[in-house]
Amino acid sequence: MKQFWQRHKIPLLMILFSLALGFAPLISVILAEVIAHIGNCTVHEGFVNPCQIGSFELGELLATMFVAGWYMLISLPLGFIGLLLGFLTLMSQIKKRNLSSTKQKLEKSKHS
Repeated sequence: MKQFWQRHKIPLLMILFSLALGFAPLISVILAEVIAHIGNCTVHEGFVNPCQIGSFELGELLATMFVAGWYMLISLPLGFIGLLLGFLTLMSQIKKRNLSSTKQKLEKSKHS
């Protein structure tokens, strides 16, 4: 697995970055909901509700995190495009490597 990672680092990083980019707003919304639930608060897009957890007032932060979910309209398609490009690059590298190893095997068998 380590050799696979080293050989195909760029497309794998593209895939991971695309997943992170695509789902970051969703994670923000889920995290805001979980924190609001823990603090027994209400969070929605309409306006900021007070949310006191411990000595911290988190209402504005939670509302901002919740509204950030709208960025999914941009991030999911961009993440999907990046994911697709990463997979195509990875498959291209794997195919190129398999073809070159097959070609080397054929050349060795001809010389034998």
